[in-house]
Amino acid sequence: MLSALQGLLMFIDILNESWEYEAEARITAGTIYERFLRLRQLYVIDDVGHVNEAKTREERENEVNKRNEIISTVV
Repeated sequence: MLSALQGLLMFIDILNESWEYEAEARITAGTIYERFLRLRQLYVIDDVGHVNEAKTREERENEVNKRNEIISTVV
C-alpha cells in the first residue's frame, strides 16, 4: 500500500505528464485514466479523492470488480 505522500506524488506526476508542452511527449487521456485506476488499485484514493487506507483488501477488490463490470457493460 502506498502512503498518502507517495500517492500525491504519483498524482502530480500524472498531471505534469498530461500538460507537457510538446504534443508527442504528452500522455493520452486513456493513459491518464489507466494511471488513476492504478492509483485506486493501490488503495491510495477513493471516489472523491480522499486518502483511504482503512478499507480491507477484499473490499477494495470487490469495488474494482464492480467498477470493471459497469465499465464493460457500458462500453
